[in-house]
Amino acid sequence: MHRRPPFPNPHRLPFNPKRRVFAERIRQAFMLFEDGDYAQSAALFEELAHQAEARNGPRYPHFYIQAGRGYLYAKQPKKGLNLIENGRQALIESGRDQLANHLYRRVTGEAAAAGLLPPGVTAPLQISTPPGEGETNHPPLPLQCPACGASVHPDEVTWLDASTAECDYCGSALRGLKG
Repeated sequence: MHRRPPFPNPHRLPFNPKRRVFAERIRQAFMLFEDGDYAQSAALFEELAHQAEARNGPRYPHFYIQAGRGYLYAKQPKKGLNLIENGRQALIESGRDQLANHLYRRVTGEAAAAGLLPPGVTAPLQISTPPGEGETNHPPLPLQCPACGASVHPDEVTWLDASTAECDYCGSALRGLKG
């Protein structure tokens, strides 16, 4: 009996060499950030953001936000805040207002807690989630994407089904951990 191959996902081409190179550069940028080379990491994320935006990739706002985060840690707050705002605005323009504001609050709150915001700039207040919202029956996810090394935040990922989410940076499937 002949089995029909699965429908290809047009956004995920696993054997595309350009995609592999892009994914490796994402991993490299996260490794630089983890190693404390924030300026190099930020520059690489900014470059990735420009490339992804040029081809209208759906994840480019996340690269801008991560680049901005890197610049904040590299003690370049003006550039960092501008890139974070670019990413936030791109998410809002794509109709993802709630995610945009959540990411903005998380990243700037983290920067404020670390003392990285310039004098006179304060992080927006954290808005508590209304009861019932944010409560899910999803299993816990790994802390990092196994493909690119990105930090995984379960309340920020796109859930594909009850136990699988999609990485915001490389698009890899993240399987829930069995508890």
